[in-house]
Amino acid sequence: MQRYDECGLIQDGKVITFRAHDGFDGKIIIPDDVTEIGNRAYEVAFCDIKEVSLSPSVKRIGVRSFACCEKLREIIIPAGVETIDKEAFSDCHSLKKVYYLENGFEGGDNYVSLVQQWCQKENGELPRYLFQDTDEYKVNRMLHCYTIMGQRDTIENEDSDGPITCKLYIDNGNPFVGFGYSKSEARLAAAEKAYQYLDEEDMLFTMADEIDEPTLENAISQLQELAQKGYFSLPVYNFEEKHDRQGNPYWRCECSVKEYKYSYWSEKGTKKEAKRKVAYDMLMSILNADGDDNDWDDEEDDE
Repeated sequence: MQRYDECGLIQDGKVITFRAHDGFDGKIIIPDDVTEIGNRAYEVAFCDIKEVSLSPSVKRIGVRSFACCEKLREIIIPAGVETIDKEAFSDCHSLKKVYYLENGFEGGDNYVSLVQQWCQKENGELPRYLFQDTDEYKVNRMLHCYTIMGQRDTIENEDSDGPITCKLYIDNGNPFVGFGYSKSEARLAAAEKAYQYLDEEDMLFTMADEIDEPTLENAISQLQELAQKGYFSLPVYNFEEKHDRQGNPYWRCECSVKEYKYSYWSEKGTKKEAKRKVAYDMLMSILNADGDDNDWDDEEDDE
């Protein structure tokens, strides 16, 4: 049984393909009778899709379902989704917000979000989650060991327990596994273990990875770039015009960032010179506070 809905061509509960209709506003809403987003269903839509809201009935998001949707900014993934296949969101460079409904976070680190961000930066796509019954998982684990030769072993969160198993894939290697009494609990346990692994293996991105080598010339834009990527609040610059004993004007600039205790100031002949110097001092202070190991030397201020 086929029909064409505003979300695309639907056959037997699966979205097969999509073609933008007249007046398409970039939003895709999946209806309640859809259980699967087919392989490459929206890849052919190319760049017009901006937001996607999946219905609670969706169980699977297929291979490259939304690949190359470069304008896709956000998607809502309901708790009922059991499988996100490989490269489902590959090359979605504008994807900034992924909402996992009923994640069950009560304070603490949002490991699901942290692992998601890492995968988007490292691989250009979202991590894959597969759910199954824990008894079934343990039987298969004994029989097959879930090991990909030459890759790390499957890593389980031994502090978690429950009848639902979540296998989390962050790359082509073996999965990280969590257990829980709900899908959200199992997913969180798997994500926590994956994040711990990335941390222990020194694979997490740092602020220094986000920018080129810090320089006095580019410090203002580099500091702003890190703020826009969410590492800290936008820097605040305060200027004061002053005069030396001969009456010549010069500028004092002070730079502060909400999350950091110290502020920096400089006095220069122009506002631009003063702002650039304090931005550089603040940038280097923040990078050092972040614990980055680097060989960067502070530039001499020869202005």
